[in-house]
Amino acid sequence: MPTLIQSGALAGETNMALDAQMLEDALLSGDLALRTYAWARPTLSLGYFQKLEEVAASAEGVDVVRRFTGGGAILHQHELTYSIAVPPQHALAKLDVMDSYLELTRPLVFWLRGFGLQAGFRGGDEPARKTANCFAGAACPDLVVGGKKIFGSAQRRKGGAILQHGSLLLDIDDALWRRVFGKQVGEGYTSIRGEGLDPGLFSLGGLATAYQQAWRVPFQNADRAQTVKSAAA
Repeated sequence: MPTLIQSGALAGETNMALDAQMLEDALLSGDLALRTYAWARPTLSLGYFQKLEEVAASAEGVDVVRRFTGGGAILHQHELTYSIAVPPQHALAKLDVMDSYLELTRPLVFWLRGFGLQAGFRGGDEPARKTANCFAGAACPDLVVGGKKIFGSAQRRKGGAILQHGSLLLDIDDALWRRVFGKQVGEGYTSIRGEGLDPGLFSLGGLATAYQQAWRVPFQNADRAQTVKSAAA
């Protein structure tokens, strides 16, 4: 049965360990799993191939963690974060990277549209752009609102299973972003508050409900304490 893990706010290393464990669990259990979480402190997560000195002008006052997925760096602070683990035998795991990304992200598009936002996927005619800051980059399947990136995501595959995790920007601390990324902060992104909505309307519980309704499957709640303990082991 699909599993829902509601982790709450955790340290960056614990969050990344849990995501890695979810991928391993999907290989063993054969079950789909959704995790919703937040960050105990402002945390800069580096893409697997990034180097801190090439990304950040300053990491003072923020935690730093390396993801086991690629892509640009994300400064996690005011956001909703999720991860989805798909077992090898699931239909979603049979899709290629782009198609699986679209299907795993589509429930978020519908959720955002329900609040009146012009959410959709970036068109294929827009040029790709790699940047130090994930949200300043561009790729064909990005989830955007009014053409601006509001959701950053990445995948890791192993043994036919998929782990996709992503961050929905609720608000942006401009001063912190500029201090951390410096000249590489970039542009072309937005947030829920930046689109004129109250971030308080969006919750981790609401995100989980959006997936349950879109996929029409019940999720069984996992034991949060046991889940965190297993990741720390």
